Amino acid sequence: MNGVGDHPMKGGWAKLLTSSVSQMGYVATPYADVQLGGSTPQKTALRNDDRAVYSQALQWVVTGDQAHADKAIEILDAWSSTIEKITRDGETDNSYVALVASWNVHIWIAGAEIVRYYDDGAAGWSDAKVTQFDHMAQVFETALSVWDGTPQVHPDQDKYSGTNCAFSIGLSRMALGIYTNDDTLFDEGKDHLMEPNM
Repeated sequence: MNGVGDHPMKGGWAKLLTSSVSQMGYVATPYADVQLGGSTPQKTALRNDDRAVYSQALQWVVTGDQAHADKAIEILDAWSSTIEKITRDGETDNSYVALVASWNVHIWIAGAEIVRYYDDGAAGWSDAKVTQFDHMAQVFETALSVWDGTPQVHPDQDKYSGTNCAFSIGLSRMALGIYTNDDTLFDEGKDHLMEPNM
């Protein structure tokens, strides 16, 4: 990063560059049915691959190297052409699905936003592939929508542990609302963040 000197972001950037998800040889591992219960390979892939998309997109913006944009697009396309649902033990109607998905959705969307819109779409993500990703965005929204707004408070924790749901799901719904230009979805996410316990 040019001109940053000893800025704290310089250390963060250096750390990002050494991550496995930041390498050009990184290979995505998409799944049709993303099972989120426990420590599943699908859960790990969803988490690692979203970070790879975001890292590659950031590297493209900072360095101008088209190879990073191409890698981000490769990962986005691999997942959007494969994913069908996000479940836990085969069930989609589960608040746990919404919570765990929300930890990843906003990162996927942030990467997709950069690739799609930065420098007037200079990354070269085709309209057909963008439309394909719209399907993935809908899978995300389906997963998030099963949460009815009731805080999922663990019995051994205090009442504020439930704000994990409100914040995480609210943030991801806002991100989806921005990406899809859906004001209602954005406002629903914002409302989650404005809950009294937040």
